[in-house]
Amino acid sequence: HMVNNIDLSAEIDWRHLSNIVYAYESCCIKTYLRQRSTVIFNRTPQSSNEQSYNIYPTTITMSIVLAVSSFLKTLPAYYSLPRSTRNYLCKTNIRPLIFPNLHELNQSCYAEPWQVNAYNKTWQLICGIQLYEEFNRAEKMAKKSWTTDPIVTRLFVVILFFSTPLHYHDDSSTPTKLLKKKQAVFQAQNAYITLLWKYLTHRYGSVGSIRIYLNLVHVYMKMQQVGYGMYMQLTTQKRSSSNT
Repeated sequence: HMVNNIDLSAEIDWRHLSNIVYAYESCCIKTYLRQRSTVIFNRTPQSSNEQSYNIYPTTITMSIVLAVSSFLKTLPAYYSLPRSTRNYLCKTNIRPLIFPNLHELNQSCYAEPWQVNAYNKTWQLICGIQLYEEFNRAEKMAKKSWTTDPIVTRLFVVILFFSTPLHYHDDSSTPTKLLKKKQAVFQAQNAYITLLWKYLTHRYGSVGSIRIYLNLVHVYMKMQQVGYGMYMQLTTQKRSSSNT
């Protein structure tokens, strides 16, 4: 049953959509830019082609976590949840969102060539040679097939955040804790999924919507492979440094 586009337009909460896009710009992007100038690059390079600008590896990931948190905490649905649930979501689901937001922030914020250089060097350091190739592949995939519609990408981040949990692994020393009371989180997530689906169908039609959504999921899964690989690298590095 094909829904008429005009019917859908009336059903879409346009104000909610524009609030989400605005919150991402005013919280996530602004926080990230502030972090970039004060924490990540806290000095100017000696010369425009300085090759040896070093970034402390965790400052990038921590800055993205801060930026994404500032955005997610503007959502009314976030505050409708009990505090213990909010803490659980922040603790469990923000780290897996680093990579998609890294891509989104790279698309939204201009970086000087020397900054791009320093970033690449840092990711190489965090990833190691093999994983860095995967990292690059995921980035290329995102550039090629991740949609550039900010409404879609930002809603997708919100949907992923309201998961119970977003990623589960029991093979590490700290298995993912499961949320006991899931109902409220499911309700919040369903509301955002419905909002995204109505918007996609209205804007891109049924076939276009499915293609865009499948690309989002496909690229995201690739990003997660790399993200989890990075997490394991850092955990191993931490362990070996605490043992020495």
